[in-house]
Amino acid sequence: MWTSVRRAVTMTGPAAGVFVVLVVLWLAFSASLDGFATWRNAVNILDAASIPLIVATGMTFVVLTTGFDLSIGAILAGVGVLLGALLSHGHPLVLAIAVAILAALALGLVNGALIGVVGLDFFVVTLGTMSAFGGLSMLYTNGRTIPVESAFMSDLGVAKLAGLPVTVLIAAAICLASWVVLRYTAFGRSIYAIGNSREASRLAGLRVPLIACSAYVISGLLAGVAGVLEVARLTSASPNAGSTAALSAAAAVFLGGTALSGGIGGVAGTALGVLLLTTLANGLDLAGASSFLQSVITGVILIAAIGLELLRQRGLLARPRGRGAVEAPPERAERPVTTVS
Repeated sequence: MWTSVRRAVTMTGPAAGVFVVLVVLWLAFSASLDGFATWRNAVNILDAASIPLIVATGMTFVVLTTGFDLSIGAILAGVGVLLGALLSHGHPLVLAIAVAILAALALGLVNGALIGVVGLDFFVVTLGTMSAFGGLSMLYTNGRTIPVESAFMSDLGVAKLAGLPVTVLIAAAICLASWVVLRYTAFGRSIYAIGNSREASRLAGLRVPLIACSAYVISGLLAGVAGVLEVARLTSASPNAGSTAALSAAAAVFLGGTALSGGIGGVAGTALGVLLLTTLANGLDLAGASSFLQSVITGVILIAAIGLELLRQRGLLARPRGRGAVEAPPERAERPVTTVS
């Protein structure tokens, strides 16, 4: 039996395995829960997945470079607080959103510069910035939620196009654009390259510090976009808004097959990971399960996903190959030094 499981994982790859589990989960919930297999509930699942998908997409860029960003939740909340503060003081909506997004870029740049350029450890840096960014939000709000009175933001949070929430369409567009960047551009191939071997990439002429820095900038930017959409959805800004964002994003990224060691995976697998976690949470909610139980299951899934990756690293499970598991074509992942343009 172990041999059969090993062969299945090797042939299909983690992302395909997640898809199979997602289908089985959907069928199980459809058969056991009234109201699960409806268009309305499917839209609810997609809507609930939209903001986590944006955050997890940014995290994917970072993990592909062998990094990790613990500060994305603090950036998400901080951008929301900044946006809420600017709007509450009467600043124009466009200016407030632009400043909030630029702030997210700046916070991502702080992480990227310290990690990619200065060379500090990503865990130490993002743990520190998570505390600093989150502390600033708490300091300004004194831990209180800022109400946001904006007709546009209220409409954005509930608006639909072609039967789907606008937030879902925005998340899908970001995910698709990120997939194209990673798969078909020199920058995307460079992300995979430094995840496979930074020294080989440096010798090939790639600007490793700049590329690593840009991954954190992208992560910060997408966390900022998620923060703006979170304010639109809740019509308020809370300094606690992103408290579980890093954990949820990590679970989706690793579950989707992006390797903790970098260089393998991509946003398609991340999207499947987000959908699986959101579908599971939706089904448990309909079943009346406690939200605390959902947190427990998310943590167990995260440990299991990392455990499978460690098994692959130790050779107990062969690394998946091909497009079912790796976003970049095999030649890009195996011989990154040939991708210099």
